[in-house]
Amino acid sequence: MIQEEDEALSMYQLEVSEIRDLGDRVLAIGRIRARGRESGAEIESPFYVLTESKGTKGKDTRATRITTYLDLKEALEAVGLRE
Repeated sequence: MIQEEDEALSMYQLEVSEIRDLGDRVLAIGRIRARGRESGAEIESPFYVLTESKGTKGKDTRATRITTYLDLKEALEAVGLRE
């Protein structure tokens, strides 16, 4: 899937503007910008990434689930928060 995106896009940029530490979960908030290789069409969209982990803090911590959202309300509801 990543190779297909690389072939289809001439530019792909992720920008993280905020990281919320929620204990065993972390919510990253940012924007995606991309440009189609052949069409030149550009898109820009918010994105939210929820990472859940297990283990102690530090080098032994392992991500057990990564979920992406395009809607802030959905991402916040997933962690039990509201806007």
